[in-house]
Formats: sequence, C-alpha cells, structure tokens
Amino acid sequence: AAHAHQGGAGGGGGGSGSGRGPTGGGRGTGLTPQQLRHDNLLLRRFSVVIWVPSDQVGMVIGKQGAMITHIRNKASVIDVRIMPPDTYGGFEGSVWAPIQIRGSPSATRTAITMVNELVDEIDDVVAEIQLDKTRHHLIIGTKGMVIRKLSADSSVRIHVPNKKENERAVKDNEPPTKVILEGSAENVYQCLSALMDVCFAPPSAKKDAQVVGTGEGGAANAASSSSAVGATGEGLAGVAAASAEEPIERKLEVQLSKLKLLDVKALLHNTRQQHRSACPSRPPRHM
Repeated sequence: AAHAHQGGAGGGGGGSGSGRGPTGGGRGTGLTPQQLRHDNLLLRRFSVVIWVPSDQVGMVIGKQGAMITHIRNKASVIDVRIMPPDTYGGFEGSVWAPIQIRGSPSATRTAITMVNELVDEIDDVVAEIQLDKTRHHLIIGTKGMVIRKLSADSSVRIHVPNKKENERAVKDNEPPTKVILEGSAENVYQCLSALMDVCFAPPSAKKDAQVVGTGEGGAANAASSSSAVGATGEGLAGVAAASAEEPIERKLEVQLSKLKLLDVKALLHNTRQQHRSACPSRPPRHM
C-alpha cells in the first residue's frame, strides 16, 4: 500500500455524513446467535478504518452528502466519516483517503460492502476494539501462544496495548487504548470473531481452546495425563473422569497427590503386616 497504517484512537476530522445513526446492527440479515452476541458486546466499542482512492471519495459522499447518509442509515452504523488524509499514518496528497466507520461488527461490514460497490478498490482495513485491559492477557495467551495462532490463522496483524500504553492513556486522560487488527476486510472480521470467542467464550469452551491451542505440547501433556491415570488403576480413573473439565495441569496435580496417598497407604499396610508377623498371636479373650 502507498500509505502507512498506524493504530490509535480516531483523530478528529470533519467529514460528510457524520452524526448518530441507528444504534442497531444487522437488522433482518439472518445473523447467527454468535454474531448477534458479538454485536451487542461491541456496539459502541468497535470501529474500522478503510482506505479508498482519494479521487473517488466524492462518490462515497454523494451529492450534498446523500450517499454517505444512505450508507449510514442502510447499514445501521453509528457514524461514517471521511477523515483528514494525514490521520492514521497518512499524509497530505496521499492517493488513499481514510474513512472511519463506527458501529457493530455486522453493521460496519455491511457499510464496507456498500462502499466497495462505489469505488474501484479498498485497501487494507484497520479495526479498533475497545476491550477492558483485564481481557488483554487472554488474547496474548501463555508466552504469546494465542495471539500468534490468531494472527497466523487469519493472516492479520494484531496489536494489544502493553502496560505502558495503558498507563500513558490514563495519565493523559485519553480514551482507553484499543486492540488493533489490520489486514484485508474478510480476514479482519474472521480474526475478530475468533478473538471474541477467546475473550468471551464460556469457561468450559476456553479450557477446551487452551488444550487445542497448545498443539503438540498439549498432546504430550494429555498423553502424560492418560498414562498417569492408567498407572493408578480404577480408583484414579474415577478421579480423572470427575475432573475432565479441569486444565491439564490441575489433572496432573490431582493424580500425583492421589499417587502419593496410595503410596502412603501401601507403606502403612506393609508396616502393619510386618508388625503382626513379628508379634506372637494372643489367645482369644473368651474361652
């Protein structure tokens, strides 16, 4: 691309068609329950920036802003705004013009489709997601495993704010820093769906994802866990079945503690047997 894309909060800028549109998204589009849930979670926390050829911006605006207003209303987005060329890493005189669209994921995707029908080309999309910083570690995962998998699976660049960025935003009284996805429109929305599942999936689903996401390491842990269960006999098999929903580390911990308990019981049993064999048998109390 001829321009650089930089993540960050959308800067000010006057554009035609700005304002508050309907707050709903995906009205009558047959969205899945998962898509509806993501829309509700991100209705006012999600925006995308697309780049269109600068000489075709007028087609998006339309006569007296009629087209951009039509896009906003038809797609049910909150806002469609033509941004200054020097925002989002652009520069004055660039051949690309940034357009910011705010609303739910499904609504913004509809708006992008409508814009795409008006211009020759849309360059990469940058999505900005305002998520509570307590969920950032879920996206990153252990040793960066989750974020690498999300990025590789969808061919999308992902930026999660670090601690310094969050602290700077609080200190400067700026809007919360956002998670940023960059890539083609199709890939970005695919990545967004997977990312939302990571952050908001039910606990049992998260545990399943953690096991699957560990790849060969997870398979090795599972195999180790299975062999440990087999070594303890039927008694431990019941414990493993009861804790099937627990993480691998917890399963191993329970199994090891059970093994130690069995060892102690066996030691006590052997000690008692030795003691009884060493002592002469007593006559019965009642003749």
